[in-house]
Amino acid sequence: EEKNVAQLTRRLFAATRAHNLDAELIIVDDDSGASTRETVRIVDELKGQGYNVQIYVRRRDEGRGLSSAVLLGLQRIAKGDFLLVMDADLQHE
Repeated sequence: EEKNVAQLTRRLFAATRAHNLDAELIIVDDDSGASTRETVRIVDELKGQGYNVQIYVRRRDEGRGLSSAVLLGLQRIAKGDFLLVMDADLQHE
C-alpha cells in the first residue's frame, strides 16, 4: 500500500480542503522493512509539501491488524473530533 500513500494523501486533502475541513492523516504501519522505509520517505516528502500527514510505525508488541491500528491511532495520535478509518488500497471513493 506504500505505492498509494501519495495519491491517497492528495485525494483526501483535496476533498477536505474543498469543504473547508481541517484534517490530519495518520498512517499506522506494521513495520514491514523496506516497504515501511519507503512509506516513511513518502510521508516525509508529503509533509514538506504542506500536508498534515504523519506515520506511526508500531512495534510488534503493540498489535497487528486493522483493529489494533485504529485503537493505537485513536488513543495515542489522533487530535480531531472525528475519525475515518480506511485501508490505503484506494478502493474507497
